[in-house]
Amino acid sequence: MEQPDFSCFESTMAALFSRVRGRIEPGSHRMLQLVRAETLAGLRRVPTCLVAGTNGKGSLCALLEHTFRSCGLKTALYTSPHLVSPTERIRFNGIPVSEQRLLLTAKRVFEFAKERLPDATFFELMTAIAFELVSAEKVDVFVCEVGLGGRLDSTNVLSPQISVLTSVGLDHMEWLGESEEKIGFEKSLISRRNRPFVVGPCSNEAKSGILSALKITGADATFIADDEMQRSHSDWLLNIGSETVKRWNEGGLPRVEPDALLKASRNYFWPGRFDLRHVQGRPVLLDAAHNSHAVEYFLKHCRNADWKEKLPRPWILLYATLSDKDWKVCLEKLHPVFDEIHLTQTRSPRAVHPSELLNYTLTFSPSIHVLSQENSLEAIDGALSRVKDSRGSMFVLGSLTLLGEVMEDLSIPVFPFPDSQSP
Repeated sequence: MEQPDFSCFESTMAALFSRVRGRIEPGSHRMLQLVRAETLAGLRRVPTCLVAGTNGKGSLCALLEHTFRSCGLKTALYTSPHLVSPTERIRFNGIPVSEQRLLLTAKRVFEFAKERLPDATFFELMTAIAFELVSAEKVDVFVCEVGLGGRLDSTNVLSPQISVLTSVGLDHMEWLGESEEKIGFEKSLISRRNRPFVVGPCSNEAKSGILSALKITGADATFIADDEMQRSHSDWLLNIGSETVKRWNEGGLPRVEPDALLKASRNYFWPGRFDLRHVQGRPVLLDAAHNSHAVEYFLKHCRNADWKEKLPRPWILLYATLSDKDWKVCLEKLHPVFDEIHLTQTRSPRAVHPSELLNYTLTFSPSIHVLSQENSLEAIDGALSRVKDSRGSMFVLGSLTLLGEVMEDLSIPVFPFPDSQSP
């Protein structure tokens, strides 16, 4: 394993990111080689909530963490990906871990990996770093977001007291399978025998896969009624969260007050998810609507009258996506809503080239004003310039990498509030 300069945060993070590319061998069993036995033992003593799902899992993690913290509990939160800095992924009581602590822990994990798992991937190393930090912190509760799928994900070495599956959709099909049944099966294997498992609204096809997984895990599942799918994103999230808190309290874990989740839902903050900011006097709305399910939720929210007042026309969209997303469906759903579309690409090696996005958009929407710009920074500045000239609103959708680039380029703080979580 190539060793970074551990005296430099940037060098160490660059070494981590170099492991994003190349061959990935999925399997949580690899984490048993990478994470020290005493670390896993320490994590087993921490009441843990493990959250998977195609969409909504990050938002639910943020809501649950805020709820636990509002009840006086010391919290740890691990999510992915980040927008600007890897420190965002690991938070204690809502505060991102410091660069110095992350750096010191990364050094220990790199040294351990050199002997035990020299081909460790970025996510495996970052998850091992998070587990080391959480185990050492002595927290009251740990909320952890699953990275990809469930069965093979690095986080699945945990022993959660409660598991949650927010939603099932067609995403990461090269790893999880090409049907909702297969994906539901894979994601449900984060559940544990005789422990609660809360499942958000899903199709009958997905439920079939989930039930097959439950025959293996033996978890005590609660299914949220399908008619909840017709609600708004916030109601849908609140419904899943309420059931999670209910099942949590039934397990004799650190108690959460019955109204704590509702109170937390009024002021919790999750950056990059229907995240309204103002730049140079104009509204800029950032949302990680990276697949068609997320786009549908986003558009439902946009139709709310209160938001229409906050977001004056014209609506100008800046969009980029990755090749493994159903971006064609996303563009078909988005184009009727916006007055102008700016297409670009991010630094990700999986980014779809904007010319491909443009050519497809023009096949079904030749009349709308669509621009294509390969350089994302120029595209960001161009879209903002048009918004300022027209006195309209800017929307940034698609890849989280794009959201991060916009935040960096326009100097938008990821966490605009003092405690990094609450307005």
